[in-house]
Amino acid sequence: TIDISSLQAFERTGTLVKNTGDTNDDFVFGASQLPPAGNFTEKLMFYESVSGAFRVGEVNNSDAFTPSMLGSSSFAAGYETKAEGDYAASFGFQSSASGDRSMAIGYNTKAEAFASFAIGRFNVGGGTGTSWSSGQPLFEIGNGTSSGSTSNAFTVLKNGQTGIGTHTPEEALSVVGTIRGALEEAETNFIEMGHGGSNAFINADGSGNLDIRHSDANIMTLGSNLKVGIRTSSPESDLHIKHINSGSSGGFKLENTATNEFGRFYVSSGNGHLRLYMDTIGIAGTFDDVSGVYATPSDRRLKENFEEIPFEWNLFNQLIPLIYEYKSDAGNEKHIGMIAQDVQKIYPQMVTYDKMDDSYHMDYSVFGVIAIKAAQELKKENEDLKALLASKDNKTAELESRLEKIEKMLMKSLKVDETTEE
Repeated sequence: TIDISSLQAFERTGTLVKNTGDTNDDFVFGASQLPPAGNFTEKLMFYESVSGAFRVGEVNNSDAFTPSMLGSSSFAAGYETKAEGDYAASFGFQSSASGDRSMAIGYNTKAEAFASFAIGRFNVGGGTGTSWSSGQPLFEIGNGTSSGSTSNAFTVLKNGQTGIGTHTPEEALSVVGTIRGALEEAETNFIEMGHGGSNAFINADGSGNLDIRHSDANIMTLGSNLKVGIRTSSPESDLHIKHINSGSSGGFKLENTATNEFGRFYVSSGNGHLRLYMDTIGIAGTFDDVSGVYATPSDRRLKENFEEIPFEWNLFNQLIPLIYEYKSDAGNEKHIGMIAQDVQKIYPQMVTYDKMDDSYHMDYSVFGVIAIKAAQELKKENEDLKALLASKDNKTAELESRLEKIEKMLMKSLKVDETTEE
């Protein structure tokens, strides 16, 4: 230690002031010696030549400035600040930079990961201090309240993932909490995203709606009235879609990821009907825009392998119409219908079984076709009965005619006999 009271402690060479003795000497100001091992109390400034470490500040029964805490070429200033890592720096109140090439600034901050930077207070910290490791802290803004309750307001990891309100971001940007934007100028009240010369925008309009746009075209609006609009900035229902005038791609599409099969709903521009489009057959059904009547396609060109429907009265009479209740209906509402398993035994074409739901489904519209077939059978039977009755009527008329002739002959014979007797 150099005694600065010595007249020969420093010398001036030109504009340079340096110590006159060994250039490897240590320096200390405010104390009689460099800090010893273990805890001690002092206000001082010193340079330790072996490690090249510099310290300035205050320690109070602390080991912050002791030799074991002096990282190579490190710097620490403040109250009980530590720079244990090589080439590290620490400033403030009880801040610690234990990672090599790290920096900690603020109140009880800690930069523990290699080449990390921590500011604020009571940040989370953590990480490997001697080597770069992806997924560990690069930059932290601490907003904790104590050593037992640490937290980060902002975190950037070495892999580029950034967290707001979380110190463990899992994406390029992870946010925990509410995001609110409020800008005064309408023309700058948006978030812009661009890729390959194409730009997209998210902006808030004057009515409190949130719009998602591509260039000048509105794609989606999240309305302040809690309604969602697609291609409309003023949605009038929970989900309001304005689709393009195209039967092949417009409207609302549902697609199964496993099979790529899909169905779409869209409104026809020609007549306003609501149409159901299926990828397998095209137009699968239409709801009339005036009456609401549902119609299914029945074009002969869509069908093949035609057969007459077989009909037997003994099978038809086995159909059992019922009044019943659904087990899931707490209101015990009465319904009229039939049971799919019963109908399947008679008309299997009407019933399908869904393995996924383990349930039977029935096409009630087929009953109309069967009823027509039954009416046709009744008409045929009625015509046969009429023909039979007509035949019997003819025979009866013939018998009556013959009987009338016989009666006349008998009457004539009786008159002859009476004349003879006289």
